[in-house]
Amino acid sequence: LTALVSNGTPEAETAIAQAIVAGTGDKNALAQAAGDAGIDNEGVETALIAWVGNDKSADKSIYYALSKIGTAASLPVLSAAAANANYDGDATDAYICLIEKLKADGQDKLAAAEAGKLLKKAAAAGSEHARIAATGILLSLQKSPVAYAMKAMKDPARAYRNNVLRFAAPYADDAFYTELGATLGKLKDNEAKTDIVNYLGNQGAKTALPAILPYLKDADAELSEAAMWAATQIGGSEVPAALSE
Repeated sequence: LTALVSNGTPEAETAIAQAIVAGTGDKNALAQAAGDAGIDNEGVETALIAWVGNDKSADKSIYYALSKIGTAASLPVLSAAAANANYDGDATDAYICLIEKLKADGQDKLAAAEAGKLLKKAAAAGSEHARIAATGILLSLQKSPVAYAMKAMKDPARAYRNNVLRFAAPYADDAFYTELGATLGKLKDNEAKTDIVNYLGNQGAKTALPAILPYLKDADAELSEAAMWAATQIGGSEVPAALSE
C-alpha cells in the first residue's frame, strides 16, 4: 500500500479504491492510504462510513480519511465520533477538518451550520480547542468578521479571545482598530485589556494609539508594560511626550 500511495498514478489510486470498496485487505492501512492520497473514487466514502465501529483499531484512520475525502454524507459519522470523544482528540480534529473542507469546497451554508453546532456543543463540553476551531470557521464566513470578533472580547477565556483576534487579523482595518481601542475603557478585566493592547501593538494600529496611551501608567504592571510596548511599536509624535509624563 505504501508503494501504491507513493506511486501516485491513477492506476494505483484505483487499486486502493477497489480494495476499499471490496473490503479486502487491512482496513486501517487502506483508510490511511485513502486519506493520504485523497482518494475519493466512487464508492470509497460509502465503504469507509460502513466500516466505522467494525474494527475500533481502524476507526482513527477511517475518521482521518473521511476528513480528507468526505462530503456531507460523512458529517453524521464524524459529528457522532466527536461527541463520543467529548469533543477532544482525533475524532474531533477529523470533524473540524471535514467542516473546513466543506467550506473550501464552497459549501458555506453547510459549513457555517455545522460549525455553529460544534461551537455550542464544544462550549457545553468545555472543549476550548473545538470551540476555538469552530469560531475560526464561523468568523471567516461572516459578512462582517470584525463585528463578530468584537463580541468575543467579553469572553472570560483568554485563549479564546486571543485566537479570535488572530482570526480577525486578515479582515482588520483602521475602523476595527479604533473600535477595539474604544472597548478598553468598557472592559473590567485587565487581562482582556492587556491582550487587546498587545494585539493593537502587533498590528501597528495607529488609529488606536490614543486609546492605548492612558494605560502607560496603569497600576496593573502587565497592562502598563503592554501599553508601553504597543506605543513604541506603533510610534507617533505623541508617544515621547506620553512616556515622559
